Parts: sequence; C-alpha cells; structure tokens
Amino acid sequence: MTPPIEERLTRLEEEQALRDREVEQLNAVVTEQQKELAELRKRLDLLAGRYRALRESMADNESDQGEDPLPPHYLPR
Repeated sequence: MTPPIEERLTRLEEEQALRDREVEQLNAVVTEQQKELAELRKRLDLLAGRYRALRESMADNESDQGEDPLPPHYLPR
C-alpha cells in the first residue's frame, strides 16, 4: 500500500529543503575558494615579478663583470 499523497508530498518537500541547504553550503564554500584563489593569483604574480626582476638584476651584474667574475679572494677589501 502506498502512503497517502500528503505524506509523500511532505517527505519530498523536506528532501528538497535539505538539498537547497546543501546547495547553499556548497555555494558558500565555492565562493570562499574563489576568493582564496584570487588572492593566491595576486601573490603568484607578485612573486613572479620579483623573480624576473632578480634574474634581470643578476644578468646585468654578470654582464658588467664580464664572462668570468673574479673569485671572492681577488676582490678588493
């Protein structure tokens, strides 16, 4: 025997309410992760810029010293 329509409808409404709550919670998690991802991208861009600048600086220093830089014990004191 099948349950009365009202019981089935109530059960379906309860299940739908649970699913709605789960979707809202998942949306909150995804939103937070998106914020974190944006912050990490900013940091990565900043670090990549610093890395490029450091490499360029090192390349400039090496080219100023010629092909073979002087060893530390030959440098003036």
